[in-house]
Amino acid sequence: MAILEQSASTEPVMGDSLFQFLRENDPEASSGEGIRLAQDRRTGRSVADEILGVERRLGSPPQPVKPDDGHEVIPSQAEREGPARTVDANVEVDFRNIEGTHQNLNALFYDKITINNLPKDVRIAHWADDSGHFFFFKPAQGVASTDKGTHYELADGTRVPKGHFFYSPYATKLTVPDRPGIPGGTQDLNEQRKLVDDAYQKANGKPHKAYEAYERNYHNFASLTRGGDPITYMRNVAGLGESALNQQTQMLEQLAKNSNNPYFKIYLADMYVAQAMLPIIKPLTGGQGFGMNSPDMIKLNNPETVRKLDQAIEVLRSVRDTSNGTLQSQGMRTRPNVVLPLAPFAERNSREGFYYYWGGSYDQAAHRELQVEMLKNLIKIMPVLELPPIQPPK
Repeated sequence: MAILEQSASTEPVMGDSLFQFLRENDPEASSGEGIRLAQDRRTGRSVADEILGVERRLGSPPQPVKPDDGHEVIPSQAEREGPARTVDANVEVDFRNIEGTHQNLNALFYDKITINNLPKDVRIAHWADDSGHFFFFKPAQGVASTDKGTHYELADGTRVPKGHFFYSPYATKLTVPDRPGIPGGTQDLNEQRKLVDDAYQKANGKPHKAYEAYERNYHNFASLTRGGDPITYMRNVAGLGESALNQQTQMLEQLAKNSNNPYFKIYLADMYVAQAMLPIIKPLTGGQGFGMNSPDMIKLNNPETVRKLDQAIEVLRSVRDTSNGTLQSQGMRTRPNVVLPLAPFAERNSREGFYYYWGGSYDQAAHRELQVEMLKNLIKIMPVLELPPIQPPK
C-alpha cells in the first residue's frame, strides 16, 4: 500500500486549520544557534569558492525534478557525521509531534521535507489557496475513521490532524523514510504544484494567488533600483534575526551549489551582506561600542565584515556573468534604461518568462554588486562610527 498520494487532491479539506502558517517573516521563527560559518577548514576555501567552482553551464531555467523510484537513500550515521559532511537543505516534521515540529516549515529556503513516523494508514495530499501550496494528512482510502472536529481518529487510536502545512515555494521533494515493514517514498513537489494549479483552476474557475503571496513573503529581498543606495540596501537585508540568518545562509549555500537557479545565489549574497553587518549592528542594538578604546565608537572596517562583503561580491559577479550569457545565448539582452525587478516566480515556459526570469537575475545581481562595492568602499573611508550620546552634555 503506497504511503504517498501521487496526485493532487481536489476534495475539500474539512475543519479549521490547526496550524495556519503565519506568512510574516518572524525573526524568531527559525532556530539554529551555533551553526558554523561557511569555511572549509580542510582546504581553506570559502563556500563562495565552492559555489563558483561548480560548472557554469548556460542553459534553460531550472526545470522540475524528475520523479525518482519512490525511495530515498538514507545515509548512515558515519556518513552524516564524517569529516566530508555537507549541509542538507532539509527540514524535518515528526508526525508524532506535529505541534512541536511543524514550524520547521517556516524556513524561507530548503530543498526537501522529511516527514518522520508517518503511520501506515495515513496519506499525504496537496492543495493550495491564496496563501500558498500546502500538504495535509488524511486517512488512507478504505480505512475507518471518526471525525473529531480538529482531527480524524482511526480505529487504532491514531490522531490525524486537519492542519494545512504550507511549505517553501523552493522545496522540490517531500520524503517519507522507510520503516521496518513499511516502505517510504518521495513526492516531486514541482509536479504536485502543477497538478494542484490545474485542479484548482478547474474547481474554482480561476487561478489561486499563491504566487502573488510568494512575492510578498520574500519582501526582505527587495529589488534594487537605480534610486537605491548602499545604506538602504544594508537595512533591507538586515531584517532577519541572527540564528535565522545563519540557518538560511547554511541552506542557501547548499542550494546554490546544487542548483542552476540564479536566485539562490542572489539570496545567498543578501545573506552574506546581512552577516557582514552583524559585527556593526550588535553593538548598536546592545548599547555597546568597540574600537579605539571607547564605548562610544564602533569599528566598521573589521575583517569579518570585509570578508563577508567580498563573498557577496564574488557570488553576485558569478550570477551577473551567467545570467547575461544565458540571455545572449537566446539572442536577448536587457534594456539599458530599465532595471528589471526580481522575477523568481516568473512563467518559465515562454520566451517572455525566460526574459524576465534571467533578465531580473542579471539586473538585480549587477545592481547588488555595485551596491556592495559601494558599501565596502564606504566603510573603508569611514572606518569608525561615533555613537550619539545617550544624554545631552551637562
